[in-house]
Order: sequence, then C-alpha cells, then structure tokens
Amino acid sequence: MQEQENVQTQDHEYVYFISYSHSRGFGNVEVNMSDEMIDIDAIHSLAKEIEESLSLKDVMIINFFPLRLQEKAEN
Repeated sequence: MQEQENVQTQDHEYVYFISYSHSRGFGNVEVNMSDEMIDIDAIHSLAKEIEESLSLKDVMIINFFPLRLQEKAEN
C-alpha cells in the first residue's frame, strides 16, 4: 500500500506554511518540498535552509502547517 501512495505523489510537491524565530525576531514563509515533513531531521534541515536563503541567524521552526499538494513545476 505504501508504494502505491508514493507513486501517486511522485509528481507532486508538498506546500507548507512555516513560522519561525530568528536572531532579530520572527517570520513566516511558504515552502515547497518534495517530501512530507515527518521527522525532526526534516525540520532541522529546513531551518538551515531558511538561514542560508534569507541570510538569517539562529532560525528555529516554531510551527508548520501543510497548505496543499500541488503538481511539480516543469523545468
């Protein structure tokens, strides 16, 4: 059953609303991910990615909320 679910979502991205704190305050962002956020490692990786892409320090994910499942954009 699990394989069937993966086949159905391989052409989709998960879109999340992320709330976070950082060294200068708080923020939020919408992110597209190829996989579901199902473990703490994914949350830590996302915090590092937010730090790098937005030039912030000490990012800590406060909360995340799945918004939608959408088709992957064609390159």
